[in-house]
Amino acid sequence: MADSSRTEKPTQRRLDKARREGNLPTSREFISSVHFLGFVALAVAFGGAWLSRTARLMRTLLESAFTTSLNVEAVTVLAREFLAPALTPLLLCGAALMGLAIAAQLATTRMGVSLAKLAPDVKRLNVLNRIKSLPAQNVPLLFQALLLLPVVGAVVYFEVSENLNSFLELPWMGPQPAAARAGGVIATLLWRSAGIFLLVGFADLMWQRRRYLVQLRMTKHEVREEVKDQEGNPHMKARVRRIQRDMARRKMMQAVPTATAVIVNPTHFAVAIHYTMESGSAPRVVAKGKNHLARRIRQRAIENQVPVVENPPLARALYSSVDVGQEIPSHLYRAVAEILAYIYRLMNSQFRS
Repeated sequence: MADSSRTEKPTQRRLDKARREGNLPTSREFISSVHFLGFVALAVAFGGAWLSRTARLMRTLLESAFTTSLNVEAVTVLAREFLAPALTPLLLCGAALMGLAIAAQLATTRMGVSLAKLAPDVKRLNVLNRIKSLPAQNVPLLFQALLLLPVVGAVVYFEVSENLNSFLELPWMGPQPAAARAGGVIATLLWRSAGIFLLVGFADLMWQRRRYLVQLRMTKHEVREEVKDQEGNPHMKARVRRIQRDMARRKMMQAVPTATAVIVNPTHFAVAIHYTMESGSAPRVVAKGKNHLARRIRQRAIENQVPVVENPPLARALYSSVDVGQEIPSHLYRAVAEILAYIYRLMNSQFRS
C-alpha cells in the first residue's frame, strides 16, 4: 500500500540514484512476448527447411544403423557430417533469441545496466519476506491469466472454425500437402498469438513503469531537503558570498592608489575613477563605496595623494549607475571631463610653481 504522504513526483536525482542501485522498471511479460515473437518469426522462416533436413537426417541415420558398424570412428563421422549441420541452425537461432531478449531488456530499462543486483544480499534469503511477498507477486499474475485465457481460447476457436473444412480434407490428402496445410494454419495461429502476447506485454510494461514511478514518489520534506543539498547549505553559501565580497573589497582598495581622482559626497559616497589619455577609452570606475567603505576609500586616497573632489550629484550618479571595472556612461562624460580638466590644471599649476 502506497504511503499517502508521498505525493510528489520523483526528482531526476532520485531516478538516477535508483538506476545506480539497479532499481529499474522492467516487464517480464513484455520481454517474453518479444522473445516469443522472435521464435515465431524464426520458426515460420526456417522451420520448414529445418524439418526437411531433420527428416533426411533421420533417414540417413536409420540407413546407417543397418549398414555401418558402430565404432568410435563411425560415430565421429556421423556427428561431424550429419548431426553438426542439423544442430548448428538450432544453436544460431538460440543465440539470436538470446540476443533479442537482451536487447528487449535493455530497451525497457533504457540502456540501464547495474551490477548492484549481482552483489550478494542476505535479505533475499529471508524466507518470511519471500512468503509475505507471494500474494503481491502472484495475485496480479492470476488476474492476468484469467483475462488472457479467454482471449487465447477465442483466437484458437476462431482459427479452428475458419479452417474447419480444410481440416476435414486432411485424411484424403497426401502427407506432404497435408503437412503444408497444417503448417500454414499453425503459422497463422502463432502469428496471431504473438500479436496478442505483444499487446499484453506492452500494456504490462506501461503498468510497470507507472508502478515504478509511484514507488519512487517523494514527500514534500524529501523534495525540500534534496533542493537544499543541490543548492548547498544556506549558511555555507552566505559565508562563501561574504568571503567573495571581502576579496573584492580588498582588490578594490588596492586599486585606489592608482586612481586619477576620487569623487565624493562628503561622507556618504565615494567613487574612484582612473583615466589615461594614452588609452583612448572612457574613464573607468576602479572603486566605489558607501558610508563606512566610502570613508575608507577617501582615507586611502588621501594617504596616497590621490585628488579628492567633492561633487555630491556626480558621486551619487556614478555610484548607482556604474559597477566597479566598468567605464562611465556617455551621459556623465561632460561632468567627469570637467573634474579631470580641473585636476590636470591644478597639477600643472603646482608643477610650474
